[in-house]
Amino acid sequence: MATYIRFVVAGVVAVLLSACNCGEKEKPRSRAKSTGIASVASGGGFHSYKELNDAYWSKAPPIDRDRNAAVSAMVHAIREKEQNPRDPFGSLNPSGAIGFTQVMPKNIDGWSRECFGFGMTKEEFHGTPLAQILISHCWIGRLWDRYHDPRIVASCWFSGRTNYMSDGNDWIIRKNPDGTETKMPGTPIEKYVSDVLGNLSKIRPDLSDRLPNNPVENKKCQW
Repeated sequence: MATYIRFVVAGVVAVLLSACNCGEKEKPRSRAKSTGIASVASGGGFHSYKELNDAYWSKAPPIDRDRNAAVSAMVHAIREKEQNPRDPFGSLNPSGAIGFTQVMPKNIDGWSRECFGFGMTKEEFHGTPLAQILISHCWIGRLWDRYHDPRIVASCWFSGRTNYMSDGNDWIIRKNPDGTETKMPGTPIEKYVSDVLGNLSKIRPDLSDRLPNNPVENKKCQW
């Protein structure tokens, strides 16, 4: 069963990668020098998508078919909300968020160390579609394991807070060419969560329609 589930997940990743014309033969567009996983773990880069994929699976939680299916559905729902269809892996938000699910640059090094066992630079992450896919599954999976509530998972991914009913804005900090910053109103959290639930309902209505009876609290998310 474990082998079957890994095969299915690998198939999903392969489909996603085919959309960006990348695969095992294509090297990441930006990488540090490395002699393999051992040097990666001590601060080097990585050679291939296989190395990256193997590193991910070496640190992934035990395979659970139902859990992984729910996490994949949440990743899809968030991706549909976040992704720029014209450039799904290369897009940059005015806030600096990157790619597939719009990960903030400040999180990339720490999140990649947790998911792969080695850090990645912003440039490596931006240029490596597989890393974007796997880190999205890794961290959205952590949120799912803690909260088991699509609304809270979506709110945490967007704002870092658990209050999915908030009508306040997630403010965007735009960096200007002269080095100054401009604070701009973004999407209200409640609207973002509603859009993600709408995406989720198209593929997993059992998750979007049967929501747990969790109290609405305004707390910092625990990852």
